[in-house]
Parts: sequence; C-alpha cells; structure tokens
Amino acid sequence: MTDETGEGPEMWIIEKIPEIIFLGIALSTIVLVTFFFIMNNLETNQTEISVFFNRMIYSENGISYHDTVSGRTFMGIIDIDKLDSSKLEQSIQYPSDRLMAAKLTLGTRKPVYYHEGWYENFEALGKSGLRGLGGVDYVKKDFYVTYIENGTFDSAILRIEIVRPRS
Repeated sequence: MTDETGEGPEMWIIEKIPEIIFLGIALSTIVLVTFFFIMNNLETNQTEISVFFNRMIYSENGISYHDTVSGRTFMGIIDIDKLDSSKLEQSIQYPSDRLMAAKLTLGTRKPVYYHEGWYENFEALGKSGLRGLGGVDYVKKDFYVTYIENGTFDSAILRIEIVRPRS
C-alpha cells in the first residue's frame, strides 16, 4: 500500500516519532506536576515538640524567671515558684490535652508534669522507639540551669522529657 509519492506506512510511522516523543514528554510533565501538587504530607512532629519546648523554657509564662520591673525574661534562670504542674498547665494551653505531655525534673527534686496522666500513658511507648502512626515521639533534653529559691541562686541539671502521640 503506497501513496502517490511512493512512500509506504514506514515513512508515516517515522514522521510520527517526534509527535509521539512530544506527547510522552507532555503526559509525563502533567503526571509529575499533579503528583507534586497532591503530595502534601508534611512531617511537623519535631517542629511542634521544639515549639513546645521553647514555649516552656523561654516564654514569659513558662518556667523562666521574669522580672516584672524591667519586663525581661532571663533565659537559663528558673523560677521555682513557676515550677508547678498546675501553673505549667495554665500557662501553656493547646486545643487538645493529648497534643503534648512533659516531665520536668530539676536536680534531685520531685518531678513536675505537664499533663501527668497523658505523660504516664505515653512514656513507655515513647521510650520503646516504635515508629509509625500509633507511636509516640519522645524527646529528652538535659541542661544546666540556675534557679532562684528563697532569694538565693543555685544551679542544677534540668531534665525535660516530652512525649507527643503521632495519631
């Protein structure tokens, strides 16, 4: 089957190769662009834990010493009066109690909790290191701080353990 110029179906296929390549590139581009717009799974767990940690340590309403006269919050200086479970829960609020839980231990003192019940429920799962949706993120930070007690300064290690459920 040849046409008037003597060219057969082979020439027609050869002439269509650039069109087929262009079509392949266009379809691939559409699929990739669609994939990138649909893929919106962002991991924010570690960022949320860092924000919670910073709010607890560095904010005026957290556990840091705040001078009401100068309006300054002193980083690394802990106000023992603020190191109380009920005051900590009032100063940092989230829409859901299950969002974060923490345990703060200053030196050899009795631990202070932010949502103690949730912390105790999630602590073992967090320390186990299991990954996945049903797991818990567990972060432990130790650092030296100065604290004010009865008008005197003293120093100790502050250990903060934070758990956050992933589900």
